[in-house]
Amino acid sequence: MEFLRKKLKWIQQTMREQGIDIWITFTREGNEDPLAQDLRFSDLTWRAMKGYSKRFVSGEDLAIALRARLVPEEVELVKKAIVECEKIYDGVEDAIRPGKRDKYVHEFAHKLVAEKGLSTAWAYDRCPSVNVAGNPMGHIGYHNAIIRNGDFVKLDFGVNYEGYCSDIQRVYFVGPGNIPNSVKRMFETARAANDAALAALKPGTIGYQVDSAGRKLIVKKGYPEYKHALGHVLGRSTHEIGPLLGPRWPNRYGKQVEKSVQKDMVFTIEPSVTSKLGTCNLEQDVLVTAGGYQQLSKPQEDIIRVG
Repeated sequence: MEFLRKKLKWIQQTMREQGIDIWITFTREGNEDPLAQDLRFSDLTWRAMKGYSKRFVSGEDLAIALRARLVPEEVELVKKAIVECEKIYDGVEDAIRPGKRDKYVHEFAHKLVAEKGLSTAWAYDRCPSVNVAGNPMGHIGYHNAIIRNGDFVKLDFGVNYEGYCSDIQRVYFVGPGNIPNSVKRMFETARAANDAALAALKPGTIGYQVDSAGRKLIVKKGYPEYKHALGHVLGRSTHEIGPLLGPRWPNRYGKQVEKSVQKDMVFTIEPSVTSKLGTCNLEQDVLVTAGGYQQLSKPQEDIIRVG
């Protein structure tokens, strides 16, 4: 309730800007709207205001004001989720070794999560996602592949800390010897794409414009266009309601990419660079400020060597 009281001003401001008189949320008994928890409603059972149906407009922007914009106390909880995630990442490095399977790394991360009394930021069986070499990227826990010297490995992982989430990706090179130039080039391109997107991230920027900044750089470097959005809002859930930093693909993303970035939102930044060696994605979490952004997670500046 303390957080909700602080957010009410944002909701009321959005209502005034859009000429909305009242926000109606209706739900079903025993199957409530997720927002009912935030607005502190119990089960509701009746439909209302039949005569006003022609005046109804979507409450999407009000939901965004409630869920996507975070008060300082919420940002602190996201920061703690990020810190705990990064600690587990540091511990997981010991598990990424030649001869081990990606399943072992996945389960090793689960062990560390349990020891800390935390939960994963998304579905347990898919968090973390461990990708070895050229195995297909996607929301899958692992492929049961054996890790070998010379492999490029990517992890996608986050934790839930007191109801708030982190979402970070790191990449690794396994074994001794020089890291191939082709791997270094993937990493450098991904790092530059993140930085290009971050340079565009500020209040008022449209979601697809941020995506375009990273996407164009990757394609210009000769890599294929990645098949997902560059970033999403992070908060109570990993993929929170709000503006999407994605391409203008209406059949997939609708109008979410047409919405503006707002101050006090936390975004992931995660453009992908893919080759036959695997996928390089340096996902980081940032807070939008009045003048741009603040890094919440530690950006990966170099390929991490393991094994």
